[in-house]
Amino acid sequence: MPDADLYTLAHIVRARRTQLELTEEDVCANAGLSLATWSNLENAKAKPRPVTAAKICRALGWSSDSIAKILSGEQPEYLGTPIREKAALASPTPSQSLHLDLLENVASALQSAADEIRSAVQELRKSQYA
Repeated sequence: MPDADLYTLAHIVRARRTQLELTEEDVCANAGLSLATWSNLENAKAKPRPVTAAKICRALGWSSDSIAKILSGEQPEYLGTPIREKAALASPTPSQSLHLDLLENVASALQSAADEIRSAVQELRKSQYA
């Protein structure tokens, strides 16, 4: 059973993520962590290793020792708002990739049609003045 410090850590981490308006996927993309690792953190299932703790701190805009501070009963040190990258932009899902491919095909077809229309308009102008 997790100790009270892990529950406190989970609560503070979840509150900070919510404050930053990040989904779990967003913060995982920013931190370079798996969703399973983040879920374990927010559900007080495991204490993060030092390397993981540093990644979490960076993603949440805290000093690198903030996880250790929280676990020892102190407050995290805020360094400001971290650079935020939405997970969907960082790593598209297969469905999003399919939609992007479709959009690229549509854009290409529209460009071809526009080129053909331009050519037809030029030909009409030439024939009017001939």
